[in-house]
Amino acid sequence: MYASDAFPGRVYKLSLEGKVLACSASRGKQLQQFGWIHEIACPSENVLYVAELLNWRVQKLVLNPKK
Repeated sequence: MYASDAFPGRVYKLSLEGKVLACSASRGKQLQQFGWIHEIACPSENVLYVAELLNWRVQKLVLNPKK
């Protein structure tokens, strides 16, 4: 399960019990950095879309890419 906070713009990976498993703690304007997260969507197990207000964009994150 994924959750986010709007500012400073972090995405959290949570267990079903609510324990934080991972956190993206970077804010900014570069790739994989976030500014005021507005929405997140997880259409599949390995893909996460993050929509931001301050950066006016949607980022697609591939979480566990196959090599």
